[in-house]
Amino acid sequence: MRVFRWGVLFSVLLVVGMAWPAQAAEEHIRDYRADLTIRPNGLVHVHEVIAYDFGDARDRHGIERVIPDRDGRRLYDIEHVQVTADGKQIESHTARGADALTIRIGDKHATVSGVQTYAIDYDVARALTPHKDHEELYWDAIGTGWNVPIDAATVRVNAPASPTYAGCFAGREGGHDACGGRTVSGNDASFGQRLGAHQGMTVEIGLPKGVVHVPPPRYDRPAWAVTWAGYTVLGLVCAFLLGGRAWVRWRRRPRPGSDLLALVGPAEAALFLPKRRRPRFHDDLAAVLVDLAVRGHLHIRDNGKWLTLTRRSDAEPSRPYERALLEEVFESKDKARLTAARRREIASSVPLHRMTHAALRDRKLVRRFGGYDYEVAQRVLGIAALVAGVVLIVVDLWGRFNGYSFSVSDLTAAGIALGIAGTVALGTLRRIEPYNFAGTRVRALLEDYPLSARLKQPGGERHLPYAMALGFWSAVEEFGAENADQLDWYTYTGDSEKAIDRFTALSWLFEDPSHTPTRSSDGRWSSPSRSSGHSSSTTYTPPPNYDTGSGTAGGGHVGGGGGGGSGSSW
Repeated sequence: MRVFRWGVLFSVLLVVGMAWPAQAAEEHIRDYRADLTIRPNGLVHVHEVIAYDFGDARDRHGIERVIPDRDGRRLYDIEHVQVTADGKQIESHTARGADALTIRIGDKHATVSGVQTYAIDYDVARALTPHKDHEELYWDAIGTGWNVPIDAATVRVNAPASPTYAGCFAGREGGHDACGGRTVSGNDASFGQRLGAHQGMTVEIGLPKGVVHVPPPRYDRPAWAVTWAGYTVLGLVCAFLLGGRAWVRWRRRPRPGSDLLALVGPAEAALFLPKRRRPRFHDDLAAVLVDLAVRGHLHIRDNGKWLTLTRRSDAEPSRPYERALLEEVFESKDKARLTAARRREIASSVPLHRMTHAALRDRKLVRRFGGYDYEVAQRVLGIAALVAGVVLIVVDLWGRFNGYSFSVSDLTAAGIALGIAGTVALGTLRRIEPYNFAGTRVRALLEDYPLSARLKQPGGERHLPYAMALGFWSAVEEFGAENADQLDWYTYTGDSEKAIDRFTALSWLFEDPSHTPTRSSDGRWSSPSRSSGHSSSTTYTPPPNYDTGSGTAGGGHVGGGGGGGSGSSW
């Protein structure tokens, strides 16, 4: 019975064991030995033996060993690199980078598996550090860059004389834990223990003064050696750019309670309209004339064939171009008939484009100089900053360039700062506007101005000229249908079926009929495509002939010396 029970238990365990999935074998290093031999001439010969277990990996070609030849500002010379596998030469490729020597071991056309043992030999010059009363080797014998665990790690140091002190630190980068297995006998010191992934061993060996020849260490600036001065320049430039952007946005903000009608007239408002909302057609003269009528300076009578204007007030309007338009229309009379020929004559006689620009300058809504002048100046400064930045970077790198590495310092930081400034200057050329801060506030107010809604409110006729100048023709048409027969400044006596069309046509009173907007069958208005006639551009550009102005043995830690580095399979 007992035998039966044991048999059943064994069978169950056997079935469970067969069903239990086998754990995948991970890559690791079975044994890592680093022998450091300090020679009397000051060279340190390094002999590394790495037994690498590739586990279940089947697509590996070998390993890659990365050996740093720079520790901060200090440089080391690594020479005479040799690689063998099981005592035989093996294919390898060595490449020198900016701060490390990379050794790739293996054939890219062949794969390896299981446990492979590699031996790497090389000499290191200037690895010893001279002190007043002793010499010292502070070296990362096994670097913290390995991403696989090491089952057994051993570091042995052989010196020409007995060490005055021998220390070792193991663990992760910056750790202060002492290595295990410390043995010092005669001229040899050895240490050994197990290491996890990204753990290493750093040895600290002291020798009597004069037992070896120790040349002075060689130093150079590291690859990025910017001091506080360079960071200050870079930070100030970036802060200036960000601060300038915030200041401009703050100065351009619309003021609470601002009234568009009190700031600009309808013809001037068309100049501030954003490009995405600018109509291809607008008749500024018609908008000014209707604005004068709304404000009580004249009365418009339309009989369906022509317009008759009657002056209603002897008071002069405030804007110069408005006075010029009234003088041209009435010619010292109180009544004037606007035939087609007369309207063309007025349009060619009143320089509205120039006079509206002059009004904007008089009220300091635009810059003293034209937008083109600012664009040229900013382009020149941007290009100059880019060229100066490139020159500083090239001078710095060229002066520090050698066969293995180069350094970056404060000159490069200043060059980067100039490059950023130049790039921003050139990248914002398209955003240059002719308006000053007061002008940009007007534009910001205009972007969100609800003209269509204002026309429907009591007193909405005051906004009608602005709707005409800005191309809100559907709103003008709707306003006329509801209010044209109630206005005290406009009277229509013609065919009633044409009343709304005649009222809407006030928006392009001084334009040739072939150049006026058209309405589609669905009732939508569209701008005409024009190549001649009165200019429809609303970009602020001063007109021709217009004056624009001028104008020791002690504390240590893992990873604290030369050597070390990393490795991996490939």
